[in-house]
Amino acid sequence: MSLTLIKHEIARSRDGRIPRTRGVIIQYRVGGMPPHESAYIANFKKGHEDSWRVFHYKRGIDAHWKGDYKTAYDALAALQNLYCTPCRDPVNTTF
Repeated sequence: MSLTLIKHEIARSRDGRIPRTRGVIIQYRVGGMPPHESAYIANFKKGHEDSWRVFHYKRGIDAHWKGDYKTAYDALAALQNLYCTPCRDPVNTTF
């Protein structure tokens, strides 16, 4: 099975310096998940370094924030890899 997952912005940080301004994106909802599954990607920033994590929920399975990715794109790619059908190498594949 191969899916195309998409990030949808759902939260931004507050920028306290200027009233009514929006800061950087800190959380996404992941669209394109299979039925009965959902996922979120959020930044658990550590000082000046980003630390993006994935919350992946499947019905009936307890979920936790996992991973430590440099970017939200890296976190999405890691989640996407769970659903990619591996490409077969015709030279090195044994059946």
